[in-house]
Parts: sequence; C-alpha cells; structure tokens
Amino acid sequence: EDEISDLLPLIQEANAIAKELQKPIKFEIKLVTKVPEVARMGPLDELKSHKQIEIGVNMENLRNGDSVVWTAEKFNDRLYMFRDLFERMSDVPEGQKLDIPKEEDPFWDPPEPHLIGNAHVYLKFLYHVLELQYNPVIIDYRGKQEGELRVEIYPVDDNGEEYDEPPNGLEEWIGKPINFDFKLIYGKGLTEKYANNVSVEFQFFNEPVIELDPIPGKKPNPEFNFRRLFKIEKITKELVDYLQNDAMTFKVKGYTDAAYKELMESQGMSHRPSNALGSTMEPPASAAPSASQELPSKPATPAVSEVEFKQAKDEAEKLRAEKRKLEVEKEELQKEMVERERKAKDEALATVTKDGDKAVKKQIDEMKKERDSAVCHIILCF
Repeated sequence: EDEISDLLPLIQEANAIAKELQKPIKFEIKLVTKVPEVARMGPLDELKSHKQIEIGVNMENLRNGDSVVWTAEKFNDRLYMFRDLFERMSDVPEGQKLDIPKEEDPFWDPPEPHLIGNAHVYLKFLYHVLELQYNPVIIDYRGKQEGELRVEIYPVDDNGEEYDEPPNGLEEWIGKPINFDFKLIYGKGLTEKYANNVSVEFQFFNEPVIELDPIPGKKPNPEFNFRRLFKIEKITKELVDYLQNDAMTFKVKGYTDAAYKELMESQGMSHRPSNALGSTMEPPASAAPSASQELPSKPATPAVSEVEFKQAKDEAEKLRAEKRKLEVEKEELQKEMVERERKAKDEALATVTKDGDKAVKKQIDEMKKERDSAVCHIILCF
C-alpha cells in the first residue's frame, strides 16, 4: 500500500505532462502476478508463488491501443526525462513547436517482443531414460492459458537408437555417456494479438540458452520444426538431480500488430537499439540524475486538479481492494492444501488401523482354532 501511495502522485504527474505535451499516452498502476520460471517446487510452493504480486506501471498508447508494463524503477527513470522535456518545451516561444527525434522521445519505446507466457516441461521421464512427448500449456503473468507447445525428447545412444533396456534410474549409469534428441515441433492456439514474429527461448541443463529465429508474419499456430541433439559425455549427479527435480522453461514471445508494423517500417533505419532479442533495455545515462544534477522544480510541472486527484484516490482504493482480495484467495488456497494433506494423513492412518484390526482378528481366530483343537484332543484321550 505504501508503494502504491508513493507511486500514484508520480503517475498523475506523468499523465499531466503527457497531456500538456499532447502525447497520446496514459499511465496507470498495474498489479502483476508473478509466475515462477523454474519449477523445482512442490504443488503448495508453486501455488504460493503464483500469488506473489508485483507493482508495475502500465503505459498505454491511446492511438493504437498497445500497452506495455514497466517496472516502477524504469518508470521513475523515465519520469526524470519527462520533466526535462517539459522544461525544454516551456522555453520554446509561444506558437512554435519543439521538434525532437523519435529516438530521443522518452514517451517512445522501440518495438519490443511481448512475453506471451512461459511453458514448463518436467523431465522425470528422462531420469528413467524414457521418451518424453508433451504439450505444455503457455501461461501468462496472470495465470491465464495462452496456447500450447509440442515438445518431444528421446534418450538415444551414439547411434541415435533408443535404449531397449533402460535403467530404473539414471544413477545406475553415472559416468556413462547419453544423448537427448530434442524436438520443438509447433505452437498452437497463441493469442492472435501477440502472434507476430513469434519466437521461443529455452535452455537444457548447462547448455547455452537457445533462442529460435522469429517466424515472420502473424502465426497463431507457428511451425518451429526445431531439432537439436544434446550430447552428454558423462552422466553426473548434477544431471541426475536436474532431470529428477527441474523443468525446462520455454519463454514464448511475440509482437502486437502495431509494434510489428512499426518494426517492419523501421528496418534499415537508424534508431535506438531495439529489443528484438528480448534483452532488457537500459535507460540512457541521462535518465538518472547525478549528485550534482539539479532536478526541475516541482512547480514547473502541470498541477493536478482536484477531480484528477479524486480519481487517483478512487483508483488506489480499487487496487488495494484487489490486492486484499488476492491475499484472501491465497490464504484460502493454502488452507485448502493443508486440509487436503490432513485428510490424506487421516485416511492413511485409518487404513493402517483397519489393517491392524484385521491382523488382530486373524490372530484371535487362529488362537480359537488351536484351543478347540486342544479340547478335542483331550476329549479323545479320555
């Protein structure tokens, strides 16, 4: 709540500057649910991780409807640049316009791929040296399904043949070589809004990160047909642990229609380094003020009206309510998992008790039979 309260007036200031400079941009707070990238966790831990909430700033282009979520740190860096641009505009004589290159406009970002979502593939089949054929679903930052991939991995020998008699576990083959024939065949059902220039990034064990070349055009059902043979010279304990507990994470990226159009138009043109391969764009050195640099004074920025302040206050209250709701939901889910574990333990205990009762009853019946046999023997003797 403190972070939201601190961020709100800065967002209102940025919106006011954008309005004064006639930029078709709107900023607002965005609550982002963090999805884990590595799946080395139990169901309860994974459930908790899906409910971790981060605060970002959504920048929406009102002209084409595109939006991108900035971190609070990136927004703060850009705000210094907004203020500087506003000061420069204030020095321009009335009736004239300040022309700045698009590359120097802090309200503009080069077209960058959008993270459609992550897909996880658990590798325990490979630990047992069995083939793995799987269609992992692609999950976005909200936990919503955004399509699926087709992944196949085959443990093979140096001749490319599958093993006839696999071991019970890969520990039995420590020190021996093994190969994995990996295939990423296709994607299916991707959200059309982001299905332009689709690419996938992933990594297997300690191999270098692989990023597939983007598939040109709009492809909600892209055909990757990618194949790679991962050769392991010696099976190690580290590899065994990786296959037992970890998962491969596939990051699926794509461009919006507007961003893809701009990307195509800008090819061959000189502009700020784009983020075509998904690396994090660092703000210019001038974005963050040095100790000796004096920031524009607060009165230089447009004032926020009472109506805008009330709207911001109402928005903050809605965000707090949403956050509280998510936290309550998280607690309820945690309680449900705990209750499931308790019931499972009770059922197991009941089964043990039941089996114990049967054993005792069987023992009593046997004792009765022995007693009856002894009585009969005594009678016959007499």
